[in-house]
Amino acid sequence: MAGQAAAIQFSPISLHHTSWTAKDGAPPSIIAIAQTPDRWMWLASQNGIYRFDGVRFERFHPPGGQQLGNDIWGMRVLSNGALWIGYRSGGVSVWHKGVLHNYGVADGFPVASVLDFAEDWRGRIWASTSLGFRVFDGKRWEKMDQSRSGKTGQCFLQTDPDKTIWARCDPGVFKLAKGDESFGEKYENLGFGRLSLARDGTVWATGGKPGELIPLIGPGKDRPLPDWPRPRESGGTMLFERDGQHAWLTRADGVMRIGPGEDPKPFGIPNGMSGNMPNCLYQDVEGNIWVGTENGLDRFRVPVLSGVAMPPIYWDAPAIAAGDNGALWVDGNEVKTPSYQTIAALPPQNENTAVSVIHKNGRDVWTGGRDGLWHYRDGKREHIALPDYATTMQFHSIAQDKDGGLWVAARDAGVIRLKDGEWQRGGGYKDLKRRADWIMQDHAGRIWFGYMDNSIRVLEDGKVRIYDVKDGLHVGTAEQIVESGDGVWIGGLNGLFHFDGKKFVQVIGQGDDALLGLSGIVDYGGALWLNGSAGVTIVSKRELEKALADPRYRFSFRRLDHKDGLSGVATTAFPLPSAVAGTDGKLWFSTTAGLFWLDTKAEMRNKTPPPVYVRGANVDGVAFPMSDQGSNQLPANPGRVQIDYTALSYTMPERMQFQYLLEGVDRGWQQGGVTRTATYTDLGPGDYRFRVRASNNDGVWSESDAVMAFTVQPAFYQTIWFRVLCAGLLALGLWAIYKLRVAQVSRAVAGRIEARMEERERIARDLHDTLLQTVQASLLQMQTATYRLPSDSQARHDIERSLDLAQSALEEGRDKVHDLRAAPGTDLADDVCRTIQAEHPTLALACKSDGDATLITPCVYDELRAISLEAVRNAARHAQASRISYEVSYGRDMLTLTVRDDGRGLPDVVQSAGQAAGRWGLVGMRERAKRLGGQIMLVSDAGKGTVVTVEVPGKCAYRPLAA
Repeated sequence: MAGQAAAIQFSPISLHHTSWTAKDGAPPSIIAIAQTPDRWMWLASQNGIYRFDGVRFERFHPPGGQQLGNDIWGMRVLSNGALWIGYRSGGVSVWHKGVLHNYGVADGFPVASVLDFAEDWRGRIWASTSLGFRVFDGKRWEKMDQSRSGKTGQCFLQTDPDKTIWARCDPGVFKLAKGDESFGEKYENLGFGRLSLARDGTVWATGGKPGELIPLIGPGKDRPLPDWPRPRESGGTMLFERDGQHAWLTRADGVMRIGPGEDPKPFGIPNGMSGNMPNCLYQDVEGNIWVGTENGLDRFRVPVLSGVAMPPIYWDAPAIAAGDNGALWVDGNEVKTPSYQTIAALPPQNENTAVSVIHKNGRDVWTGGRDGLWHYRDGKREHIALPDYATTMQFHSIAQDKDGGLWVAARDAGVIRLKDGEWQRGGGYKDLKRRADWIMQDHAGRIWFGYMDNSIRVLEDGKVRIYDVKDGLHVGTAEQIVESGDGVWIGGLNGLFHFDGKKFVQVIGQGDDALLGLSGIVDYGGALWLNGSAGVTIVSKRELEKALADPRYRFSFRRLDHKDGLSGVATTAFPLPSAVAGTDGKLWFSTTAGLFWLDTKAEMRNKTPPPVYVRGANVDGVAFPMSDQGSNQLPANPGRVQIDYTALSYTMPERMQFQYLLEGVDRGWQQGGVTRTATYTDLGPGDYRFRVRASNNDGVWSESDAVMAFTVQPAFYQTIWFRVLCAGLLALGLWAIYKLRVAQVSRAVAGRIEARMEERERIARDLHDTLLQTVQASLLQMQTATYRLPSDSQARHDIERSLDLAQSALEEGRDKVHDLRAAPGTDLADDVCRTIQAEHPTLALACKSDGDATLITPCVYDELRAISLEAVRNAARHAQASRISYEVSYGRDMLTLTVRDDGRGLPDVVQSAGQAAGRWGLVGMRERAKRLGGQIMLVSDAGKGTVVTVEVPGKCAYRPLAA
């Protein structure tokens, strides 16, 4: 049911407000706020000093074990960026460039409460204490001459642009002018209270009884007092904003902002303030206003959107249209200078006058509402009669065509056209009779109609064309159609569509945001401004062009929502449109909560880049402070390393974006989003560099990255010495395995040769005891038989010759048996040479031994002797050599045999095959060498002789390894 309500401001202060209390970690009883050049926000409370980055509050603990007191009484940042802190029980601390200094009695400072600080023209620091002023010359605190000012007691201090220090104390106001060494006589008879410096240089005192606002010096001193609301008589805090137009006052019931567009009413707990008692005011670098109360902290920032609350009366939202010269039509009223006050002063609607559509064309304005259809021109208002079938006064859209006809979409009547005083249903076209939600005429004179059934109809040259799903349209209800230089844009329940004259294409934003519920489209300043269910979306034409060129492209955009001062949502029914562009550069948006606007000529972006800091690391639940100076050490084998970082931008920290990179681990920049931690697992030992950067709420990135180097300590088994030790042990183990294997091979070779020697001895015994004995007996019998034959018998002569041959064979067999059982000699070269000389007395054979002749293992000796004899005999028999040399080298690690001749050399076919056809001498030599664990090498050159080299490892050849 419709009600009665007038437009009002959403809040007595037209800024976006946020509060933090104990539930958010804010300290109670904040008595002072300051910001140092590094952008940290400092909060002085009865619980100590806190730092705030816009998200987290942390009790400040200086590094190096130094301490800050808890009973803080005053705090101020001076020109060099140092933070000065005074205590109720006496003493001063100063934090500057990461170093804390504490001053007390030993430094000349009295046991007295310290309220405020100031810097004089000489650069000396003045402290206001309960026992008077003390001044610091860089080494000690000295008591100053108070013969003229008297016992001032505690004072609030303020320095003006001329370096004059003003002190407001219990006895009155005093000043220390440039060139003076001490405060002079009383300047103004005002009691204890605050001082404030305006942008124009005027020093103001608040709380005085005559007007409660006293200019002490500056341009404001000679002007009439401004008509400020009265602060509390005891003297409240006052702050002048840097814009030079607004000032803040603290009262017992909240704070007030005075200036253009503000309602002179207090902002207190009923409005969301954190506490009843505002203790201090502060404006930061970005222009935000901060208030410290007994319960917490409050921030006020300039929103992108300004607004006036207009609760729904009959329709979902106010009907709007742009007027001339910056004017705005709101419902049935023309507001020539729209502002908080003028819009809030509009009369409330009721169910009899509620307007649902406004159409302006040149000097003509048409409105449709509960009281019918009206025409405005030159200040005159004319009622337009409707046809009898238009019984319900619920209008959706109004447009005019090039012929002067008026098109109206009404609930019961559908689409009707007024021309020459006559109404026609559908304008005379049967396809246009149904009610449309939107009607628009384009530059070519075509009339566009948008419907709830996902269709659009276009009237051109007396013909109606219908577009729907077959043409790519999936908009649902077409709530607004806007012609642009690059085509036609359609907004509706299902998002934003573009028509290029042939087909409809939907464009989608990053994160697959379809921009649902669009009922307001404004083409302004190279971008589309879209009012929908998610808020006001700003998309540049360049991004839209990319999306139209590539259906897969997701355009980037900027979204304005409740954080930017918007309340409610755009209507998805009517009044339409929900967004219009004023003629003065202001854009207007209507929602279910009221009317909102922004001035496109004003600065919308926060251009202050945020500084970035790495706060520390947490390793498996244990905190490790990090410093950008010196070495940062993390323990060995860290399981989970969480690196905390932050950036200092206080306007909208919830919209800041972070990117980070751990060099050597991350391949590229990681998107941290709004979170302020980076987590890594199982980092190995070594040196690392962590880098992080941030953008503020408007995408302005930090000027430099925060870089933090740290080292993960190695465990004992990850150290170089441990790896070297392991490598040494591995090498020793491999060497031991090699030695063991060599010993095993040597024993195996020695065992095989020993077995062969035993077999030879057995064969020798068997031959001697069987074959040779039997042959000897046979010979004796045959000799006996021979004696019985006549001496001149031919048969006897034949048998005797046979007996001689058999006797020779028997002797040769005995020699072989002897060789099988004979013990090896001690000099292989001498043994081989004697044997060859016996066989070939005329052969020129040179024999040589190199090194001490070592007793060779018997089985090895025999194999080497056989190889040597075979090699020398081959040289003597086949090479036709004139000279042969035979050398034996007894090396400790290798025994080497070498046979050289100057013969004709081996044929190529023998060298390639490794043996002569049908002969096995060379093959046997290789087999013998292989059984000894050695190798044989043969080099032959036709006409130049042959060299045969045999190498046997000493471990296999010499007797000690065979033992």
